[in-house]
Amino acid sequence: MGYSGKTVVDRFISVAHDFPDSVAVRDVTVLGSESVFTYRELYESARNRSAELHEAGIVPGDLVAVDMPAGFDAVVSFLAVWLAEACYLPLDHFGPSERNRSIVEDAAPKALLTPEGKSSVFDSSEPVTRKNGYDLLFRAHAHQPPSGTAYIIYTSGTTGDPKGVPVTHRNLSALFDATAPWFDVDTTDTWLLFHSLAFDFSIWELWGALTTGGRLLIPDRLTVRDPEKCADLIRNEQVSVLNQTPTSFLSLAPELCSWDFQGSCLRYVVFGGEQLFPRFLRDFCKSSNSFVYNMYGITEITVHATIRRVSWSDIELNISNIGETLPGFTARVVDEHGYEVPFSEVGELLLAGPQVVGGYLRKPELSERRFTVLDGKYYYRSGDLVRREMEGFVYVGRNDEQVKLRGHRIELGEVDRALQEVPGVTAALSVVIEDEDERYMACAYVSEDATDITTRRWRNALSERLPSYMIPRRFARVDSMPRTRNGKIDRGEIENVFRRAR
Repeated sequence: MGYSGKTVVDRFISVAHDFPDSVAVRDVTVLGSESVFTYRELYESARNRSAELHEAGIVPGDLVAVDMPAGFDAVVSFLAVWLAEACYLPLDHFGPSERNRSIVEDAAPKALLTPEGKSSVFDSSEPVTRKNGYDLLFRAHAHQPPSGTAYIIYTSGTTGDPKGVPVTHRNLSALFDATAPWFDVDTTDTWLLFHSLAFDFSIWELWGALTTGGRLLIPDRLTVRDPEKCADLIRNEQVSVLNQTPTSFLSLAPELCSWDFQGSCLRYVVFGGEQLFPRFLRDFCKSSNSFVYNMYGITEITVHATIRRVSWSDIELNISNIGETLPGFTARVVDEHGYEVPFSEVGELLLAGPQVVGGYLRKPELSERRFTVLDGKYYYRSGDLVRREMEGFVYVGRNDEQVKLRGHRIELGEVDRALQEVPGVTAALSVVIEDEDERYMACAYVSEDATDITTRRWRNALSERLPSYMIPRRFARVDSMPRTRNGKIDRGEIENVFRRAR
């Protein structure tokens, strides 16, 4: 697919010129109050702040960390940085301060933009430029990121060690070029900013709205964590584009299904961020006319790489079909030696295309391990296991979730799928527990009627689906799956459930 040549900034400016009086942002982050801003107001605010950044010493190519809570001011700051021809590093304003400090130390931005007097990252000895309601704090030592960078997102992946991923304007533009055929969105749509600004799913939510003339709805943090309140917000604000991790939607779906879906406002529901087992969508899809998409993606390939409209066959078979690659991508499925595997066999997914980033920030050895050139194309080694089928790629799991117990190689994704198929189970996940003298597999689950499922019933049901060595030893019912700040399942907390019960 060809590159359109229009950056996200260009697209936003075009929308602001064409629809200056349309609502761009509705900020309801403060309970009991709301603020509404038009595209004209957003653009003018960003231009003014950009001029202030330039006067303070920000020059093209600089990296500016933005440590602000989700809200109109954060959106203005992102745009202002881009209009100054710099790039931004979003921080989770309410996240762990030590992690933010570690990220800032590693990324080495020239300055940090934060609400007035509210930085937990820089100490008071740093020089501060105080502007209209915000502080610009300059660092003594800074590095410029790679040329053309739009933003840098830090991701821990499976290593637990945060690493910076510089995403270029070209990468980001390619994302919206590639996804356009599937999303007929315009000025009548309302996008909900559900996710943390430091999680790349929010990049899709934020700029998906503001490059198409839509309205970006920014809720308060408590509302998005309360399924009933979130469902009410979606209905009352006529949200038409909703993006979710499966774990988050598991709690939200029953609230949405309680509505009368005749003429539902929800046009698109997009899943991403983690594996989707679609069986739990049965009731929602029966009562909704929404386009429901399963989109696979990673920060290193700019949010989304594949798309699949969830079908009734997917739901009935509970298959995690991630569909076809977006235009512009080339995919390979390879074994542990790098050779392509036959059709329908499991292998690691490698992706090449205009959305693939150039590597990690100042981590050449890690970049060399995770990125490779094959037949003249630059591929990212995803670490995700898939198999290629007639209807698209079926997600199997992570290659680092393959464990060896009692001499057997076990793919946790295969175990999880079998767990999900047991009658009466709403959600389930397997983990490996390391005791002092042994390792074993355990399962945490949510049941439909909030009652315990006996170990004997589990084993009887699983014995029809799995060999004995793949059946977990211990089972524990939880009220809901614990989530990280990004809405994904918190495996560490599930492991703690079993450690506390010893």
